[in-house]
Amino acid sequence: DPDPLVQQHTLQTVEMLAVDYECRIALNDASVVTALLETLKSEYPAIQLLVLRVLYSVCQEECVRTAMKEATGLELLLKMLSEEELADLHDGIVGVIGVNMLDTEQLEAMKDSGSLLALATYVTSTNPEGQLNALRAISTCSQKDENCKILHDNEIETTIMSVLASDNPEVLSQACKTVSTM
Repeated sequence: DPDPLVQQHTLQTVEMLAVDYECRIALNDASVVTALLETLKSEYPAIQLLVLRVLYSVCQEECVRTAMKEATGLELLLKMLSEEELADLHDGIVGVIGVNMLDTEQLEAMKDSGSLLALATYVTSTNPEGQLNALRAISTCSQKDENCKILHDNEIETTIMSVLASDNPEVLSQACKTVSTM
């Protein structure tokens, strides 16, 4: 429904349902992911943020990440990440990208397109929330040995080490955790 209030309530309901494993699995259809990605193009920031929270939750499941890949969702998110007028959404976008980086194939594609290095720039940004989200994304992704190799080959550890002198205790703590997972 194009009514923003209806969209908002629908997304809030889906967000609550996405807490449950079985509900997340039910959302593994590419058409559902495509609908979420289309809704992400809304002109209303509140709706866009809700979509990102829903995508973050549902993409915890491998089958949904596969549907996301089929719907070329990661490409859309990476494009949105490069758009300065969407800066308010960047933290949420980085979170969704991070969950999708669990798939080695997606991570390889990001490396090949240069998007992995673009994401790494958020680690050294001056925005602590952006830094935390990028570090969490890398930490999540590094749960797999083959992903750690890709990150290492792209010198992501070096990028993370550069923030170990941060004045922000949260950023410093997350950087240490991220390095330890790698």
